[in-house]
Amino acid sequence: MLTTNSTTNATLPKFEVIKLASCNLKEFPDFLRFQDELEVLNLANNGIHGQVPTWLWNTSKETTRDINLHGNFLTGFEQHPNATFLDVVGSNFWGQVPSSIANLSKLTILGLGDFTFDAQPLRKLSKLIILNLANTKLSDVLPESLANMTQLSMLLLHNNELFGEIPSWLLNLTRLTFLDLSENKLSGMFPSSISQLKHLEYLDFSFNRLQGPLPLPPPSVLYYRVASNLLTGKVPTSFCQNRTLFALDLSDNNLSGAIPQCLASFSSGSLLLFNLSNNFFHDIFHLFEFVVGLCCNFPDPMVNLIARFHGAIENPKTNSKFPKLRIIDLSHNGFFGTFTLLSEFFQNWNAMKMVGKGNSTYMQVETPVTTGVANIVYSMDFTYSITISSKGTKRLYEKIQSVFVAVDLSDNKFSGEIPENLGRLCGLQALNISENKLTGLNSLASSHHPWQI
Repeated sequence: MLTTNSTTNATLPKFEVIKLASCNLKEFPDFLRFQDELEVLNLANNGIHGQVPTWLWNTSKETTRDINLHGNFLTGFEQHPNATFLDVVGSNFWGQVPSSIANLSKLTILGLGDFTFDAQPLRKLSKLIILNLANTKLSDVLPESLANMTQLSMLLLHNNELFGEIPSWLLNLTRLTFLDLSENKLSGMFPSSISQLKHLEYLDFSFNRLQGPLPLPPPSVLYYRVASNLLTGKVPTSFCQNRTLFALDLSDNNLSGAIPQCLASFSSGSLLLFNLSNNFFHDIFHLFEFVVGLCCNFPDPMVNLIARFHGAIENPKTNSKFPKLRIIDLSHNGFFGTFTLLSEFFQNWNAMKMVGKGNSTYMQVETPVTTGVANIVYSMDFTYSITISSKGTKRLYEKIQSVFVAVDLSDNKFSGEIPENLGRLCGLQALNISENKLTGLNSLASSHHPWQI
């Protein structure tokens, strides 16, 4: 129980670490006034209102190093803080961050996400290791005030309005392990010299306007996402040298050519997220061997290859036939061949034969990213999404229930008779095989399922 009786508070034990995150607090607990030996304080994700009181910084100013006020309803500081760690991300601050924050010369970790501020006062914070400025409405070129922060390991600038080219000084931050510039308006050439950041593990430049060939990330990268840009050219075969990738998203660009065959060998590695959709690839080698190699490593098997492929579907040369597959989308490509060749796959898609019941979780992958800084581990959650066309209507599934089953082979050049065993996939909630040259539709047409044939 958190009491406000000052006599009782004064006799409480002296704590070095206090963690009261998500405790539905509405104000700063009064007993903290007497915690003069405190080193770590976590009050994240409560309902605390008002300004951060002066006494919070002064009570244990000689010992306090980490203060986490993330996710509250704070309106500012009565006095600038005295700490090396300050995280107020998601605290719904009103107005500007006080310029006095520049006086925190010992600060190593700073999170100022979700409110407006001027980046210039940060110039003096040369000891920062982690800086989170996401969702801060930054509307300018990348702030040159960050160029002095050569100790930075993590830099989060996503979901702002940054524009212009990526400056050369960014590549001088050689200690970076985590770099997120996604959801901005950055333009110009994607710097090929990004490979010089030898310690980089997480790189996200998606949803910008970057141009040029696809840069090769450094071998240390685990997560590489450059979706929704204007990148052109081929995927270099040297991508296959990185066996530690667990996420590769190149979707929604103008990439072309053949996909390197060596990418199929990633099945023996750790790849969990793989998206090439909405590009201009062609000549995929033995499609199903490629997809099976990747799919079998996914905890929630799903195949989404809307990438303008073309070529013949051939007899499989692998013993794996997608027994756990729940969703496959090969629509809007140029595949041809008879459905007879797919019959064996339909027969072995066992997960699609079961009707899901009861409560369901969502398809997602959770993978920790260790920065090696201050023992901080970031847990990256990837939630799958997909757009499915059924009966002429497109529907975006931003989250996909783990029991959801769908097949979309529409808008290709498949021919021949539809195999009977396709109708045995009883768990199907969406089937679209329209815009092909198929026969034998009567048995499926009489179904009451949401199928488009």
